[in-house]
Amino acid sequence: CDYIIDFIERKKDGDKPFFAYWPMAATHKPHEPTPDSPEWDTFDPPSNLSVGAKTWAELEDGSWEDDPKFYRDMVEYHDKVVGRLMTYLEDQGLEKDTLVIYLGDNGSPDDVCSMMHEHNEICGGKGKTNDRGTHVPLVCSMPGTIPSATVQTDLIEATDFLPTIFEAAGLDFPEGYIIDGRSFYSQLKGEKGHPRDWMFFHFEPMNRRHGPGDQKKIRFLRDHKWKLYETGELHDLQSDPDEDVPIYEIEDSETQSAARKRLQPIFSQMVN
Repeated sequence: CDYIIDFIERKKDGDKPFFAYWPMAATHKPHEPTPDSPEWDTFDPPSNLSVGAKTWAELEDGSWEDDPKFYRDMVEYHDKVVGRLMTYLEDQGLEKDTLVIYLGDNGSPDDVCSMMHEHNEICGGKGKTNDRGTHVPLVCSMPGTIPSATVQTDLIEATDFLPTIFEAAGLDFPEGYIIDGRSFYSQLKGEKGHPRDWMFFHFEPMNRRHGPGDQKKIRFLRDHKWKLYETGELHDLQSDPDEDVPIYEIEDSETQSAARKRLQPIFSQMVN
């Protein structure tokens, strides 16, 4: 947080928009104590800042390494430092001219569970292609431009951030520059905009990158209700969000067949 605030401090009075990317790892594995955790003093950070410093696993109580019980501490500390950044923007009078985009990069591990609305416990699904692994939070802030306390259900994917940021900053792409995403800045402002009808995913398991494995790349398309894998598996995401019951073409109802015919041709547009 110190670094990003220092960066903004140096850029805020310039004549060009600034861009800051903060890939925070505060809630990522390994799950460990934070500076606000009682166990932090045992780590003794000042004496462990040099090369070769002991990790949590090497301390006397190795049970503190990667313990899911510290996930709550990590979330609270994460919230604290994000709040510090937002307070800084407000104190500097920058909050109305700064688009803040906050999101997760993927689902949390299986052993991390959170209480959601109506007291439902939802566990993560990192590395999986269902919603537990791919559907992540997205919160945007720009007071005076983005209406407060509003919720959008439009489909958004990672390629959409670049054109959205460009539009918010009043920038144009170079002539002939090809982008895959589409801006959702209009939707942020409360306008209809041009929301997506579908999203495309290409997933390549980590173990395939590091050596031989039996997992292959996975490609799929989805809209608000239907999800179609390149293998032909169709899923109704509204009735089966965990994708426990695949639907194959031979089993298609009229509605399912229509969804399949709408999505299937899109695969041919995507680079393999």
